[in-house]
Amino acid sequence: MKQKSIIYLLFVMALLLAGLVARAAFSVSISPTSGPPGTVVTVTTSPDYGGLTTCYANGSPIGGSGATYTVPNGVSSVTFYCEAGTGEFYERTNDAVFTVIQP
Repeated sequence: MKQKSIIYLLFVMALLLAGLVARAAFSVSISPTSGPPGTVVTVTTSPDYGGLTTCYANGSPIGGSGATYTVPNGVSSVTFYCEAGTGEFYERTNDAVFTVIQP
């Protein structure tokens, strides 16, 4: 009985670790990372969940992975992040910040 409990405990720990690794692996990157107003920024997620991903620029939805965003006048930075899934399968990426360089 004790051996069975240890096996269950190891199994649960492995599942928890796998969940943490999967969550840490969903990330966003932007290109370029700085520029003047009017710069077109491309947002990319890794992995790419296709139509299941929604990306945001300063909290406003802009589309999925591969979406582009034109930096407006009057902002000093734009924060990008993406989300995928719902409920227990929900994942959010890190933040990627575009820094506006005034001409």
